[in-house]
Amino acid sequence: MELLTGLVAESANSLLKAAIGRIVQEIELAWGFKSDLRDLERQLRRLDSILCGSGQTRSGAGNNPDLDEWLKEIRKVAYQAEDIMDEYSYELLKRKIALRNRRQRLRRVKTKTRFFLSLSSNPVVFRLKMAHRVKSIKESIDIIYDEAKKHEISPVEVAGGKSYVYNCSDDHNVTAMSLQRQMPYNEVLIQRKDAEDDVVRWLREASHSDKHLSVVGIWGMAGLGKTTLCESIFKRMEVDGEFEERIWICVSHDFDFIQLLNRMIEKIEDKRPSNILDLQDLEAKLINIMKGRKFLLVLDDIWDTFEKYWSTLRRCLKDVGASKGNTILATSRVKDTLEKSDPFGILSSEKLSGEDSRSLFEQCVGENNFSDPTKADFGWKMLRKCDGVPLAIKALGGVLRSQNSASQWEKIEQDHNIWNKVDDIIMPSVKLTFKYLQSAVLKKCFAFCAIFKEDEVIEKDRLIQLWMAQGFLQPYDHKKEQLCDELLGEKFLHILLNYSLLQEARFDDLGNVRTCKMHDMVRSLALDISKGDTEITERRSLHLQDRWSLKRAYFNITREGEFIKKTKHLRALSLVNVGLEKLPDCIGELKHLRYLDISRNKIERLPIGLGKLYNLQTLRIVDNFDPVRGFPSMPMFPKEFTQLNNLRHLCTNIEMEIPHGIGMLTSLQTLPAIDLDKHSWGGTASELGNLHNLKGSLQLTGFRDAGIIEELKEMKLGTKEKVEKLDLTFYSPGDLSYQEEDVNHMRMLEALEPHPSLLALEIYRYQSKVLPNWMMEMTGYGGYALDHLVYLYISSCDVLEQLPSMKNLSALKMLKISCCYEAKSLQNLECLTSLQSLDLFMCFKMQNLSDIGSLSCLEVLRIKHCIKMTCLPSGLSNLPSLKTLKIGNLSPDVSFFPFPNLNHLSPLSTSLRELHMLARGMDKVVNLPNQIEHLCQLKYLEIEAFESLTELPEWLGNLTSLETLVLRLLPLVEYLPSQATMKSLSQLMTLRIYQCDRLEQACSPDGSEWIKIQHIRHVGCVYEYDLFTSAVIIAQQIKSETISPSKAAPRLMPPMRNARQPLLPNKIYRNIMSSNDTKRLVNSWY
Repeated sequence: MELLTGLVAESANSLLKAAIGRIVQEIELAWGFKSDLRDLERQLRRLDSILCGSGQTRSGAGNNPDLDEWLKEIRKVAYQAEDIMDEYSYELLKRKIALRNRRQRLRRVKTKTRFFLSLSSNPVVFRLKMAHRVKSIKESIDIIYDEAKKHEISPVEVAGGKSYVYNCSDDHNVTAMSLQRQMPYNEVLIQRKDAEDDVVRWLREASHSDKHLSVVGIWGMAGLGKTTLCESIFKRMEVDGEFEERIWICVSHDFDFIQLLNRMIEKIEDKRPSNILDLQDLEAKLINIMKGRKFLLVLDDIWDTFEKYWSTLRRCLKDVGASKGNTILATSRVKDTLEKSDPFGILSSEKLSGEDSRSLFEQCVGENNFSDPTKADFGWKMLRKCDGVPLAIKALGGVLRSQNSASQWEKIEQDHNIWNKVDDIIMPSVKLTFKYLQSAVLKKCFAFCAIFKEDEVIEKDRLIQLWMAQGFLQPYDHKKEQLCDELLGEKFLHILLNYSLLQEARFDDLGNVRTCKMHDMVRSLALDISKGDTEITERRSLHLQDRWSLKRAYFNITREGEFIKKTKHLRALSLVNVGLEKLPDCIGELKHLRYLDISRNKIERLPIGLGKLYNLQTLRIVDNFDPVRGFPSMPMFPKEFTQLNNLRHLCTNIEMEIPHGIGMLTSLQTLPAIDLDKHSWGGTASELGNLHNLKGSLQLTGFRDAGIIEELKEMKLGTKEKVEKLDLTFYSPGDLSYQEEDVNHMRMLEALEPHPSLLALEIYRYQSKVLPNWMMEMTGYGGYALDHLVYLYISSCDVLEQLPSMKNLSALKMLKISCCYEAKSLQNLECLTSLQSLDLFMCFKMQNLSDIGSLSCLEVLRIKHCIKMTCLPSGLSNLPSLKTLKIGNLSPDVSFFPFPNLNHLSPLSTSLRELHMLARGMDKVVNLPNQIEHLCQLKYLEIEAFESLTELPEWLGNLTSLETLVLRLLPLVEYLPSQATMKSLSQLMTLRIYQCDRLEQACSPDGSEWIKIQHIRHVGCVYEYDLFTSAVIIAQQIKSETISPSKAAPRLMPPMRNARQPLLPNKIYRNIMSSNDTKRLVNSWY
């Protein structure tokens, strides 16, 4: 493939640099054969210069099999050199740990002698062994020199190609692109509202049909955005209201039908592993867990291989779910595949129009790039070649955004090898993107992504950890200041996202990328490229994701000899959901292993051999299931766990006790949630004080035992400057007085004063009336202000009377205060000049807020269940950025709904897009605030629980931009505004009416009001049980132990009406049944 001309040379070049870097790093530590390593370093550097001289030879020689073979030999030598350095560093670590252990255990003299004479540990024997292997590599290099002369390749003075090393002080281009990430990472939703509405309508009609199972399809060529459209439909409230269970399955080309049904079960049971092999057992399981609930099953990206399974799928699901109305939404590139399903309806996904193509292209490239007419001309020419395919446009935009000059754009436009030789519309843009990646190692990072399955959600941290395991992120020149591996990996990830080689990025609360995906067309290119380096794809990494892949593996994991023989060169090993109940002890023989993922198994105890993985950097144990207790549980660590000196990331979603000796693992950066109340593993909180490299999120729970206060101080949290987020969940011991609990919680929180660089702080269930000084003043260690804090959440602090001062939080963007029943005021709000979102919920004694007119960045304001408030904060009408306003359940003493005064000139009248008004308990309010009529850009309006309201005002017709109107709990309203008023709402697409008995009847097709609304595309009159308020109340009862979780569940079961299923968020209902954690319950609703 001409696109890959020179790629083999670049790959070999980067491998050589990595090998040289490893040798330089180890020379100073070498004992006994420094001269051998220096000779090897000199020869590798000379080989590197010869390799750089191969660039011109290769570009002029076209496809030369002999030259390709020569380059592969170089890669082989580089891998061998890296293996030697790996084993050498492993031996050093082994000896260091053995010496430490001997000192601790005061071993006898004969034990020491035995240690010296063992072949693996005797330094003389090991030195001879290493020297022999180095000599063998040097001989191989001599042969490569001779081959270079045959190809007329001579050394060059300057290293060729681009280095993959990034210094902290340079690479402004990458930094600039990462700052632009919000634009290219976000999926650009092209205006296909009509198409989306058609599919929603079909789904709703299918859900009310008499058929047990209907199919709705979306088809079109790759890259048109079928999945993006499907995701948007999946999230629509109208769709959520029609189905009690929604399941999303990505179907690959070589899917397994049994595996597909197991994945359905996993989705329904919230990812609990399912490995049922018998089809009848699968059917029985699905019938049992669905229990008559109507479902929507999304099958994304089915291929022609699925055609023969339609009848089998219907047969398997014939007794699953409700008796009628169950629906499948399927996407495919092949229309015939969908037509053979007897579809309810099929939507054809079309290419973008010229105008939409141009708009998307400008967003991806940046409008400022079109100020140069020459560049613009080349850009429009290339845009036409994309033929309206969104994926092709975004990939091309990613390339052009990184090229600054018109000459660079011209060069890309005239690259005939790319544009003229491929019939496919998408691949030219994708290949251009790959070609213009900045370095060989970045291309290797991209190609490595081929290990992920089609449509697999790629976790950012996991991807970077895998790159680290393969050595892609190691520095070459150790004398220069380098980014650490993780930061360099983040930079690489940003580049791939900016180039659209990775897409669909999702973010956490701090704006960091959390997950992404790779389009299957892009993945096909990564697969083609990765085939050229079987060392990485076969010898150095193995990823088994289920029992089926374990069966297809080339070894039996229970046969230790066979397992070691086949896996001894591995850098990364994933044994995920393979049904493991025990990890073999021989895992410790994998000397090169840096990454181990044993998630979603049933392991009770980790083997002693784990402690011999001295090179291990990442250990992942996510959703490890305890079959006895019936819920996820961490396996027990062996005491040898403390020998993992290189361990940087311990990743799990399960709360963990502190293992004894964890303070020895000074390389640790990532820790799971720590339960401070459990001590069976022998560790103490003070041991965390030695972990100076901790970064990211630190979550601590428990705090029942007052005896840990001194341990918390010894954690030295204030010195951990890389910890970005601190999450603290306090629990009540139950046997203390309120006074004792008050003092203990305050002293514990006082001991946890963070570093001033903290970005996010969450506090739950803190049971003290006052906060410690650092929290009141929002200062960190040393008295410095927390002026980097961007996220603050305080929840379920029942007795807290005074909230922190906001005067030092100039960078704060999100502030949430919920279920703080005694808190009375929120001071210094005007200082939050960066605030974007403010939430106040169930703060029953909260007084009126101060002026917020200075919060020019505020986009979201939510105030609910604050029953002492009589008015909204002044200055609200002057907020130029406010887009969402949700207010309600304020003081019952007010006689009018407290909406701010405004007119058509007020900034709020043009900025607000979404308004929710809730008047539950405000019985004196009889009218809607007429100030609303000035909200000329309002698109969504929800009016709820105005129980004294008798009619809807005619001025609603002034809201000409309104697209969705929701009327809920208006028992006295019988009629809508006049027909002329409803007609004037020309943009109104959706009208939903809930629990308005009189109005529901009048708005039925036979009712008096139907003539006013029959032109509206989506009209729904659905009964909805008010689960929200009930959930919060019962959560508090669970917390106070006045009611058990098992008794709470029936109280939340909504009444049935007209044989219609209620509109319920079903996963939340299941969470209530299975959890007594108020924090999670309130979070899931709020």
